[in-house]
Amino acid sequence: MPLPPCRDVMTRNLKCVPEYEQLSTVVKLFEENGFHHAPVLNKDGHLSGIISLTDIDKIRMSASIFKNETQEEYNEALFESLFAKAVMTRNVVQLHPSESIEHAHRIFKENKFRAIPIVEGDQLVGLITPLDLLDYFFNQN
Repeated sequence: MPLPPCRDVMTRNLKCVPEYEQLSTVVKLFEENGFHHAPVLNKDGHLSGIISLTDIDKIRMSASIFKNETQEEYNEALFESLFAKAVMTRNVVQLHPSESIEHAHRIFKENKFRAIPIVEGDQLVGLITPLDLLDYFFNQN
């Protein structure tokens, strides 16, 4: 039995982030919506990258440049000055909606990332994650 295309499994109602969104706002978006990845769009509304909570946590934990009694305050100010564009992953792997979920599965197995944008032409139309694949297989009856 052939596996379905990504369009049948992907998440369609995406919350996207502008390139110049502050990281603190991105964190709130993740917390309020319970997800860990968001496509990042340029000023023309096209995909320019993807940002994850892991990307943000790496910056938050490593961006400790001030070592004094007020370091937390300074480090938080530094974090607040960063935008999604500075932290996002660029040149992300993309799939077309017609590509098989088997292809998505192979990409997930071979890489460390956990979300693949689905793009048709120059338009972002969805996002697929390993959870989407699991949901598909567990809902087959």
